Amino acid sequence: MKLKIKNKIVVSIFFLLFLLYGCGGKPVIFFEKEEYDIGKVARGQRVKKEIFIYNRGSGLLKIKRIATDCHCTVAKGIDTEIEPNGKGKIEIVYDGKSFGYFEQIIEVFSNDKEHSPIMLILKGRVK
Repeated sequence: MKLKIKNKIVVSIFFLLFLLYGCGGKPVIFFEKEEYDIGKVARGQRVKKEIFIYNRGSGLLKIKRIATDCHCTVAKGIDTEIEPNGKGKIEIVYDGKSFGYFEQIIEVFSNDKEHSPIMLILKGRVK
């Protein structure tokens, strides 16, 4: 009798662990491209660029944070959770304060362990 109860407990524990950890698929983050050219920007102009994020995996994609290499580039309007086979967006705002060519790095950190962080480039020229 005790053996049957122990077996049931062990099976129940494995079943619960499977439900908690084994059912969820893996998220796969994807961008259509990794470099975005916003062209010519007037000095002092703020330019917004929408960048779409795709989840090509079978698990929920979570955007943990977005880092930029300059205070002149800011990520706003971030969709932090994207369903499997879903689409989200990031709005990047660039403030053209200095003349000349620019190339800003944007790092997207997610729960996709194989592709995090992804580096994106926003480039253009302030005239």
